[in-house]
Amino acid sequence: MKALNNISRIQISNNVLKMILALYEKKGASFYHDSVLKKDAEAFKRKNIEENLVALYKMLQFDVTDARLSSLVKKELSPKNKTEQRMQNIKRIIELIHEHEDIELTISGFSDLTKLLSKNLDPNQYNMTVIEGEALLNQKKISRREDLESLLDLTNKLIKKKDVPVTHLIANFYVDFMNLNIFKHDNDLIGLFIMYAMLTEHFKALLYVPFFSYFHQYYQAFKQAEIAASYYWNNGYAQTEFLTQILLDVLNLCYEEIDKRVHTYQFEVKLNKTDSIENTIYKLPELFSKDDVRLKHPTVSNATIDRTLARLRDEGKIRPLGKGRSTKWQQLIEKQPFTKIKQLSLFGDDL
Repeated sequence: MKALNNISRIQISNNVLKMILALYEKKGASFYHDSVLKKDAEAFKRKNIEENLVALYKMLQFDVTDARLSSLVKKELSPKNKTEQRMQNIKRIIELIHEHEDIELTISGFSDLTKLLSKNLDPNQYNMTVIEGEALLNQKKISRREDLESLLDLTNKLIKKKDVPVTHLIANFYVDFMNLNIFKHDNDLIGLFIMYAMLTEHFKALLYVPFFSYFHQYYQAFKQAEIAASYYWNNGYAQTEFLTQILLDVLNLCYEEIDKRVHTYQFEVKLNKTDSIENTIYKLPELFSKDDVRLKHPTVSNATIDRTLARLRDEGKIRPLGKGRSTKWQQLIEKQPFTKIKQLSLFGDDL
């Protein structure tokens, strides 16, 4: 708890302060986002979980084919090996985080997460701490569960006090947890998922936008920042600012993305859905897949997308390359904006 115990001494740089202000300005639109997306909120959240899992599995470099990865994300399959069992366990953890938006940091919650992550795999246990000063033959060991209890008590108190930005608190909590080495294995994954659960509770855009799709881009930098933050941890001077900056960068990107999705969704509501899909296709690269279209239209049914693709194929505007799920489509017309709405000039003579 050496990072959190000294969190009041953290000096927030002007650059980080600007990032915090920008984030909270975007966060202020959360009520508006919910009100616009509420009709199809479940579809957006379900798609968000799928996108999160794809990015997370790739970030953790699980050795599976893209086709198998997609199936494990979208379907309830029986795992073939330990790798797929781990992937299924992670899938359930992400689903539970999204089902329970109000996260309470408790020992029982950590125990449940740890058991779920190790389900049908090697069981996990608390590490032990040797009490210094005891004779070699009479050394006393205590479970690091006590360290975790103390860490959680301090974290919950700081959350309630609201004296520091929550992003700083989460970054310092993460550094403390990783350096305490609470469990025999999987501390990195447990810390990552608890951090994500805390972020999801405080930043509701993450219910609609895939955090790990953006975090994936920063993952190596994040691990380097974790090492740097831990360098002076024992002395109580953990340098956590870079970790905080990465979290702020990712969160700001997530809020920019939800603004785009809300805008697109409002546009779709006003337009015929097939027209909107056609408009999206013209904005995609020359070669695209059905999944590329579905990512842009998570609330539109597969049947509607299939009908639009078939119509454009029959009109000679696109053609399929191959067959089956992996089919790619090629655009055959010159790229241009597509619209069926005639825009009138305010002072024009269209009378």
